Amino acid sequence: MRCAVLIGMGAAVAFSGCAIHPRPEDFSRSDTFEIVQRIRCESRQAIKTFALTPDNFAKLRDDEHGSAPLRPERVSRLIKPGLRDAAIGYTFQFDIFESDGTEASTSFNFPFSNGSFSLGVGGGETKKRQAKRDFDLAERFDELLSDTSLKCEPGRENWKYPVTGEVGMNEVVETFIRLAGLSPVFVNPGTSKRDVYSFTDKLTFSTSYDGSVTPSVTLRPVTHDFRLTQASAKFEATRFDVHSVTVALSAPPVDKPTSERVARSRSQAVQPGDSDDAKASVLRTLQNRRQIDLLREGD
Repeated sequence: MRCAVLIGMGAAVAFSGCAIHPRPEDFSRSDTFEIVQRIRCESRQAIKTFALTPDNFAKLRDDEHGSAPLRPERVSRLIKPGLRDAAIGYTFQFDIFESDGTEASTSFNFPFSNGSFSLGVGGGETKKRQAKRDFDLAERFDELLSDTSLKCEPGRENWKYPVTGEVGMNEVVETFIRLAGLSPVFVNPGTSKRDVYSFTDKLTFSTSYDGSVTPSVTLRPVTHDFRLTQASAKFEATRFDVHSVTVALSAPPVDKPTSERVARSRSQAVQPGDSDDAKASVLRTLQNRRQIDLLREGD
């Protein structure tokens, strides 16, 4: 019986992830940093595809393999004029819930000359753990394209743990660029102003795991001794992961004089009150979206 119980306990513990602090890598084998980098890689590839002309795409590829450092100023000149100050931002939210419990029962029997006495004993416990993690990240298109520390490999969908695979950034970036007026279909006749210069999209993925192990043992009846006759145990573990990525894209109006954009120093830190800075606009959009989500949860 002891072996059976230990085997059951081992299976349940292994299933529950063996972590007091639940983390994405318990099941996905990708930690938070790796997940963020993969989504940034996917965004970078989409920006290369839709924010660069074919000739400039080839120039950027040559620059990436060159010996000179890849600087944002150089990359900015390769991006289509209407997107040279564009920025992309993300709100990452990781909500992980784990629960595991054990139940055990035993039966004892003591025979008498005219009958028997039986005793049943049972007990159990349940443990729950939850971890929530959220943060914002924003960067300009030229910063993302020139980030040499970002090492990207070809990705693919992961249906078991979706947030670790391709999440569809290609379509998100393409939709923003088309709606921003850089596609002739979406430009108002007779005006240089774009219809859309800010865009958000929320992607939510959930993954759940559950399982149980129920070892038991039954002994042959005894005649004269007070002995254990039956024992059983139940080990259960559940885990529910909810990951969401809110993506925001922003670009200044296309009719803004180019001289104003050039005059603004790239080295200045993002100022939350600077309405002309696309990164600040993206961060405000993400913050507003978070407040809206909180209000909806409270209803």
